[in-house]
Amino acid sequence: MKKPTKLLSAIVVLLISQLYSPISNADTLDFFGEIGTGFYGNSTAVLTNATIVGSGTDLFFSSPLNWGSTHGSFCSYSPSNCEVDVKIQFHSKVMDLNFESYLFDQNDAFTVFAYNGASFLGSSAITSGGLVDLSGYGIIDRIFLDDQSSNSGVEYGSFDFKVSTVPLPTALPLFASAIAGLGFLGWRRKKTPNK
Repeated sequence: MKKPTKLLSAIVVLLISQLYSPISNADTLDFFGEIGTGFYGNSTAVLTNATIVGSGTDLFFSSPLNWGSTHGSFCSYSPSNCEVDVKIQFHSKVMDLNFESYLFDQNDAFTVFAYNGASFLGSSAITSGGLVDLSGYGIIDRIFLDDQSSNSGVEYGSFDFKVSTVPLPTALPLFASAIAGLGFLGWRRKKTPNK
């Protein structure tokens, strides 16, 4: 009678491990598809998978043709340039985050700060345009782009990442049935007289 109990215990352990293993889906921030091009008229933009909050007076969105970014790019705009800080709050936790930076002039630079909840994950100082790879920081829920430019500023685009999700709803019925099975075996064992 102990073999079925051990088997069910093994199943429960397997199900619990599956409950906490993240799965991921590739995604991107699609500025061109969701917003278009030009001045936005606001310093906050809400996309499907992130909210962008600029410290300037407006957000400016560029066409994919400007920098070659498939989904367009953006900058936080002050009265005369893109030398303004930006916060990007993702609507879900993300991992393997990377994006492109487009620096207009030689003295343009920024620092990116990565966070997960209240935890500061790290920062990277960027002094040349190109790929900014934050995949080494693990799971991120927001980034802060601190512009330190002295000429024209920075545009950001080609945000690619994986959305980190836990498959709790699909595994929960299996877990509940395993617990019910263990309960049934315990009940049956108490009901059956010892021989």
